[in-house]
Amino acid sequence: MNDGAAMLDRDEIAAAAAAMAGVDPSAADDAFADNLRVAVDSANEEAALSPAGVEAVREELLFGLANRLQADRWTDDYPQVTAETIERPIFLTGLPRSGTTYFQYLFDNDPALRLLRTWETMRPAPAPLLTEAERIRRMELADADGKKLRQAIPAFDAIHLNDTDGPDECHKFLQQTMGAVGVLNCQNVPTHYRAILETFDLDAVYRVHRRQLQLLQWQAPPRRWALKYPNHLIAMDSIVRIFPDAAFVMTHRDPVQTLASLCKLTLHFRRSRSDVVDPRLIGRQLRSFVRDHFERMMASRRDPAMDARVIDVDYYRLVAEPAVVMGEVYAAMNAEIPRRVRQAVAEWKAANPPGKRGKHAYALSEFGLDADEVAEEYASYMITFDVPREAAAAARVA
Repeated sequence: MNDGAAMLDRDEIAAAAAAMAGVDPSAADDAFADNLRVAVDSANEEAALSPAGVEAVREELLFGLANRLQADRWTDDYPQVTAETIERPIFLTGLPRSGTTYFQYLFDNDPALRLLRTWETMRPAPAPLLTEAERIRRMELADADGKKLRQAIPAFDAIHLNDTDGPDECHKFLQQTMGAVGVLNCQNVPTHYRAILETFDLDAVYRVHRRQLQLLQWQAPPRRWALKYPNHLIAMDSIVRIFPDAAFVMTHRDPVQTLASLCKLTLHFRRSRSDVVDPRLIGRQLRSFVRDHFERMMASRRDPAMDARVIDVDYYRLVAEPAVVMGEVYAAMNAEIPRRVRQAVAEWKAANPPGKRGKHAYALSEFGLDADEVAEEYASYMITFDVPREAAAAARVA
């Protein structure tokens, strides 16, 4: 509880978002109003936010809500937007910290695919309105946002690959409905996290996600979307209901390593927003968080029709020989990788060796966890997808 500290005000955020979007304040009292209440109450009561943390969380909620209300306004004015078809989208996913961002940057070498850009997830706008001058303005604003983030988290570049004009994940689009489970990595909000899994309407969350894609591709040349977010694992059934011809490309890495890396990332993010951060609490929470992801994914994949949509990728082979693995993925999608794309992937790998942006060191012991116990707990996942421990995997691809 933030006794005596600055608090988030749900009504103030809703009113400010409506003003930013240029809509009537009553528009914020919609189907997602309860999601906002849960997000604000959980942050106020559980996250022990510092003044900087209150500012950061308010800004995230404000921009997410304003972007959604603005999209509502555009689709009301131009209902033809909702006729846009999102054809055969590719969802790039896997356990958090299993190489999905690396994979996303490889896919970004194919100009036939459409990936979200960092600057446009922060300030999306219908494509017909985006002049070159407006695009540059939004990139400059995103640059400023990125500098602010790196000041709060000096190790950010070593932790997460991200560039203003580079590919971005779907987190901010899911934030528009407070439905992004990655919120638990940014702040200690277990009530909000459990609500997303247990009570939020994830079909509705992904309908908003789809509508944002429709706005971005409206009156633009159609390209196939490649959409990355590790946490898509928890919502595969909803994704298929909203995107009936969706395909999944799923990376697999030793969950002991993914958990350790995720704990360290969470430690950095939470310390930028709170002066009261317990590494052992992070360890306990994220041990369950990762287990939730693979259990929900495996439950979805018990359906043969769902399982047939998924292309499984060995993280270790992907890093060792990305052009070869990308060729295999294209073949599994009944396509042939263009020679220029294969060459671009090889060149990107050569230009981005491990550690180029800094060293990201992590160990489970820092978070009160034992690696052998974690491996035993996640054994069913490792057996199902033939995922060895990290040292053995490195030897296997050497």
